[in-house]
Amino acid sequence: MEAFEFPLDGLRHCPEWYARYWVVLITIGLIAILIIMGNIAIEVLVIQGSQLTRPVNEQMIMLSSIRAISWI
Repeated sequence: MEAFEFPLDGLRHCPEWYARYWVVLITIGLIAILIIMGNIAIEVLVIQGSQLTRPVNEQMIMLSSIRAISWI
């Protein structure tokens, strides 16, 4: 079994550790993408709903909040 040298800590790790490391990174990335897609979907729904009625301050506040969360 060949060990991999990990560049961030300079230690040698087994292939199973290296595979789990990448699974964790990919999972975190997918969660971030899902949050972004959810924010976009909510923003589209708010925009569509505000086209049916006269825009009010609450709708503008909600859109600003969604956009702020998307940047985080």
